[in-house]
Amino acid sequence: LPSTLSADLFNKDDFMGEAYIDLSKLKTLNGRPQKQSFRLYPRPEDPDQDENLGEVFIWVTMAFIEKGADVKPLWQAAKSKAAGLLNKFIKPMQKGVEAEKETEIGNAQKRGFAAPLRHLDLTQCDEITDQGLTQLARACTGLETLSLRRCPKITDLGLSRLGRRCASLVSLDLSHCRNVTDEALTAIVQGCRFLSRLNAASLPNVTDAIMTVLSQGHNDQILSLCFRGCGAVSSVGVMAVARRCTNLTELDLAACDQVDDEGAAEIQHLTSLTSLSLSHCERVSDVSLEPICTKCRYLEKLEVEECRVTDRTLVAAARTCTRLSTLDLCRCEEVEDEGVVKVANMCSLSLQQLRLGWCQKITGKSTRAIADNCLQLRLLEIFECPLIKRHDLRYVIDRLPECELGIFVK
Repeated sequence: LPSTLSADLFNKDDFMGEAYIDLSKLKTLNGRPQKQSFRLYPRPEDPDQDENLGEVFIWVTMAFIEKGADVKPLWQAAKSKAAGLLNKFIKPMQKGVEAEKETEIGNAQKRGFAAPLRHLDLTQCDEITDQGLTQLARACTGLETLSLRRCPKITDLGLSRLGRRCASLVSLDLSHCRNVTDEALTAIVQGCRFLSRLNAASLPNVTDAIMTVLSQGHNDQILSLCFRGCGAVSSVGVMAVARRCTNLTELDLAACDQVDDEGAAEIQHLTSLTSLSLSHCERVSDVSLEPICTKCRYLEKLEVEECRVTDRTLVAAARTCTRLSTLDLCRCEEVEDEGVVKVANMCSLSLQQLRLGWCQKITGKSTRAIADNCLQLRLLEIFECPLIKRHDLRYVIDRLPECELGIFVK
């Protein structure tokens, strides 16, 4: 049973009128599911009706927990306001709701129970409000993963209630929910003691305060943090997280332009990091990046676009980060051939994506080293590199026919 159902399982015509579902199509879904999930999908384009992004289809998978029980039939698809959908459908899915009778598609036992909802994706459901989120928190206390990405009407009120009731939450995406502040995130972090992944990208009201909260309490649970585009986050918050959340494997601070070398230098203590983004942090340089690359030997993804990087950082990365698969050096104007060649030689078995746009000092020596060594490369971007000529790029094309090239040469 898929964790999120696809429209391909059904005849599309079934969903355009009265949303009738032919239960005979579900017979192949019998069995014990590994996950119980549903997703709200934006409604299909309909030229005969006015556009209303608040109208969505809901497909709900209900299943019995008892071993050997059949899958309960899907609830009839419905089209309505998203908040209304939550109120209408979430309540019957509370953990422990008894199955009242056997269904048309199986011999389900009457003693079975409806499985609790654990995974929910509400991405871009822009009519979801705090009222709907409150109903969700009351009914689905066993939620583990939740995406509220681009739900602009969600505020601190709804999230605070979520934090108090959904203690099992492990992963939460609040990116681009611009009304969310430190108050809501604090309630989530303090109430959800199993939280390991938090995406707080593009939240203008989030500050160093939440970074300090994250560094306290159950900080050993935190594995992934994204504060991309949070302009109020500074080195103070980065230092708090880097000193205490030592099990972090993913950290995204891109476009946090108040972060400088003092704060970034503390990242070197996060020795389990596999992914780090400091792109567009123009106050970060070799001073902090070189020790990071020296000590974080498990790095697989490093994005330092527009940082003040030179060959010093690249040589350190080549020597230590032999698992590096993605490297973004766009607009690192002081990078030269020595560093790129070193990476091409030492990371040849792992490197798959390399971005060198606007690196003014690299020449055909770099592209030849890449073409000769990086046979696993699948993406190479070379924009506005004036010292790289057409014949250099032709050599790359001939040597790496499977590699996608992003090029611009005058």
